[in-house]
Amino acid sequence: MNTDGTAFKNLHTFTGGSDGANPYAGLVLSGTTLYGTANQGGGAGNGTVFAVNTDGTGFKVLHSFTGGADGSNPDAGLAISSNVLYGTAGQGGSAGNGVVFAVNTDGTGFKALHSFTGGAVGANPSAGLAVSGTTLYGAAGQGGSGNGVVFSLNTDGTLFKTLHSFAGGADGSGPSAGLLLSGTTLYGTASQGGAANNGVIFSLNTDGTSFTNVYSFSATAPPGDNNTDGALPHAGLLLQAGVLYSTALQGGSFAQGTLFALTLGGSSTSPPTPIPLAIQAAPGAVVLSWNGTGFSLQSAPVVNGVFTNIPATSGIYTNPITAGQQFFRLISN
Repeated sequence: MNTDGTAFKNLHTFTGGSDGANPYAGLVLSGTTLYGTANQGGGAGNGTVFAVNTDGTGFKVLHSFTGGADGSNPDAGLAISSNVLYGTAGQGGSAGNGVVFAVNTDGTGFKALHSFTGGAVGANPSAGLAVSGTTLYGAAGQGGSGNGVVFSLNTDGTLFKTLHSFAGGADGSGPSAGLLLSGTTLYGTASQGGAANNGVIFSLNTDGTSFTNVYSFSATAPPGDNNTDGALPHAGLLLQAGVLYSTALQGGSFAQGTLFALTLGGSSTSPPTPIPLAIQAAPGAVVLSWNGTGFSLQSAPVVNGVFTNIPATSGIYTNPITAGQQFFRLISN
């Protein structure tokens, strides 16, 4: 479908047979190919990983889950890096608590990278993964202290690490959405917990330090009814120019959910404030905006080169993608 709502087209209709059934998650795009998961169907009825061209041709099942060591019933979408797809299946695996898996984009080389055993290391991941270099980051909705975990894992399946175990109180409970990675910071949502047990937005460093409850959704009795900010966030986050965007399943003025935006730089107990520097993509260019007295934006053609001031103490700078490579920094005057 076009972004203006025209030209809607059904690319593939699932039959419930070998192609899969009940796709819950979104898609990932690489070139002209879309990749996704179906929660059920496939050869054993336990779901599939599939590919399809953006014009609807070439549908292919890349993997059909058996319900055994390879996992079962994926709820989440996929991450892609270097022609390898990474995902989670909420059930199955060696202990029946779900797996992290990898499969090549041509369907070869399927591997269960990690089987969740429950307990402290987590269980039943229903969220997708973020990938950075050779490290995967994700969340499991159960296990840990009983309220889910955030974890990291190498792309070869080694060095699984629990980065945070949710306590079910102010820090949140039951993360069901994928994580957003920005620099060395992970952002996510937990569908419950927080000050009013209606969910939180959280952040933590990729090494597991500095966990922060960025925002706690409010509530009136019964939960999710008439609280204007929303309740029970189940979706992941988008980040644009220092602002997080997402949805909450319930709450709002009509108790039917909300779309929300949260500017980073504040906390759950004080109004968020804008960050000094923001970088966003624009058609054919990268746009940098900065504010705050006492700061200057500088640029240099190489990271170890001589940085020079960009005119004006604050404002907006546009760098065309056709221009030469530039590095930027924001320094105190």
